[in-house]
Amino acid sequence: MNQEEQELLLEARALLSEELPPRGDSLICECECVSLKDIRDFASQGSYDLDTLKRELNLGAGCASCVRSYETWKAKI
Repeated sequence: MNQEEQELLLEARALLSEELPPRGDSLICECECVSLKDIRDFASQGSYDLDTLKRELNLGAGCASCVRSYETWKAKI
């Protein structure tokens, strides 16, 4: 995915996240198919941070847009 495509994808995600309420099955990491529910389930087991989520759930292993947008989606957990 080139830089322009990544920017368009991030822009589309931002628009969708503003207009739609968060659903449990919403994908946070499209490359690794990690949903908001997956993250909530993991977070319910104890403390976590972005590095833990990356290590345990493989976030950011693809295009890494989920890691770059962490500040946007972490409030939905």
